[in-house]
Amino acid sequence: GRSKTALRARPTIAPQIEQIADVAAATVEWEKAKAFAAANNHTSAIQAFQRSIAILPTSVVWTDLANTYLKLKSHQKAAQAYQQALLLNPDNSAAYFGLGVAYQQMKQPKEALAAYNESLRLKPGQADAHNAVGLIHYEAKRYEEALKSFVSASSYAPKEAVYPYNKGSILRKLGRIEEAFAALRESIRLAPDKPETYNELGLTYADAKKYPEAILAYQQAAQLDPKSAIYQANIGIARLGCAGAQGSGQRQRGGDHETHRLAHRVSMRPETGAVNRQRRGAPAGTQ
Repeated sequence: GRSKTALRARPTIAPQIEQIADVAAATVEWEKAKAFAAANNHTSAIQAFQRSIAILPTSVVWTDLANTYLKLKSHQKAAQAYQQALLLNPDNSAAYFGLGVAYQQMKQPKEALAAYNESLRLKPGQADAHNAVGLIHYEAKRYEEALKSFVSASSYAPKEAVYPYNKGSILRKLGRIEEAFAALRESIRLAPDKPETYNELGLTYADAKKYPEAILAYQQAAQLDPKSAIYQANIGIARLGCAGAQGSGQRQRGGDHETHRLAHRVSMRPETGAVNRQRRGAPAGTQ
């Protein structure tokens, strides 16, 4: 009886051993890939991720591969890899977020918004996802919706200076000047070394026709970034305002010198890795 039982058991043991071996081999390649990616050897990282997937495809490895494509600005390949990750795990919020970034870079805001919202449905407390949604609304001139998203981002990450900065920029556009002042001052408190925030504060003072205060804010921006012609130009225009000229109507803005741009936060947020961030001029999201 025992020999028959043993004979019957053998066919089921071999596949289990083979599966364990596959997991081990795939993990080795995945670890190699992550090390290559950390060293910015993206070509070798992609090859190792692909070897891991060929042995044993998993959602997390597809996500890491997609993140690598995103770093290389291969947005179409990144989107395809994120979609593969989601086929294996429809609850992968990081893959939805990355898919949103890829779509946004490919100038597909509708698809990006859907991906970000799905990521937020799965994991509501993602400040960078709320921020990314805000940026899409901002670009579409849906300022009230953008403001709601930036407020949410700030509530989930209260120590991040970029979110109150974005909130202040939108509030200024909406004519809610006192609230804009409060948000921008909070951003400065959190990160006092960002010249664009002082510039945005100067723009807000100029909108309120408080030109002496605007000059001081622009000067602070210029001290932090002496090479910027924008801040020097805004100082001159604010001085004209002090002298009685209609400086607020002449003030240089985004189209000419990009004095007002939303600050962007790029975040691929791999399931296994760190967050990558980048700031630009005025509210925060993806670049």
